[in-house]
Amino acid sequence: MLVSFNITNGGYPNAGLVEGSDGNFYGATSGGGVSACGTVFKMTPIGVLTTLYSFGGTTSAYPHGTPAFGSDGKLYGTSQQMAIWRISFTLPTVMTGATSEVTVSSVTLTSTVNANDSDATVSFQFGLTNSYGNTVAGTPSPVTGNSAATVSAALTGLQPGTLYHFRTVATNLAGSIQSNDATFVTALSSLQQWKLAQLGDANASDLADPDHDGLVNLVEFAYGLDPTSSGSLQLPQPQVVGDAFTLTFAQPVGITGITYGAEWNSVLSGGSWQPVADTGTGSTHTFSVAKGSLSQIFMRLIVTSP
Repeated sequence: MLVSFNITNGGYPNAGLVEGSDGNFYGATSGGGVSACGTVFKMTPIGVLTTLYSFGGTTSAYPHGTPAFGSDGKLYGTSQQMAIWRISFTLPTVMTGATSEVTVSSVTLTSTVNANDSDATVSFQFGLTNSYGNTVAGTPSPVTGNSAATVSAALTGLQPGTLYHFRTVATNLAGSIQSNDATFVTALSSLQQWKLAQLGDANASDLADPDHDGLVNLVEFAYGLDPTSSGSLQLPQPQVVGDAFTLTFAQPVGITGITYGAEWNSVLSGGSWQPVADTGTGSTHTFSVAKGSLSQIFMRLIVTSP
């Protein structure tokens, strides 16, 4: 048995139940309640009972029959006194959201929601414009009761240094309501911070070459060079070590978010460039190719950023 009626919380539930869009069940008792004239109640699937209304000695007292939800989200029923009763539900109250723990790729969204006594599911919409395009469930959800509850969601996989829009959406039996639009900006990546400091523009193209030395911004950043002054001769230089053509260098201090790689070929143009494994450790990168019988070896460095 899920619920036992004791007159105080209602008595004589002689009709059926109707399931609401919130997943709870709704019904009426023909007796009991504050004035012993019947009640309307809500019951969760696990049997938690909430009295929504206690009838007094009016013409709509002593509800009879199974209630039904109208297309307007309101609950309708009949009484033994030849009357029809209706219960309206109140939209949730939603506050404009806030943000915390903002990083280059993640953020925590927070909002305050009052279900107004009608269980409310809560989600956050977010995107690059106020058309959003992405939705994530809030925690906790649903929100219950008639007091403000804090709801949050953690977003990951965001782009660094980017403006995002978001809003909170809460839905209960009365319908859906959205908070005002809000925005946040993810933190700059180390590459963006470098471009801002060196070039005055955090969003300067990775492939631009402002000093015309043949090295694009991404390469200049990866090797700790000055993008406004020719620095091609400052790139790591290979050496012949024993029977190997080897290139070793230390990753510049403070440079993060870069993957270093290399490829080799026996001819400078054409042919098939082969990847070279990085055998270095920690911040030291080492790329080595055995010479064998080869008369010449060419190696090219590759840097990538997420």
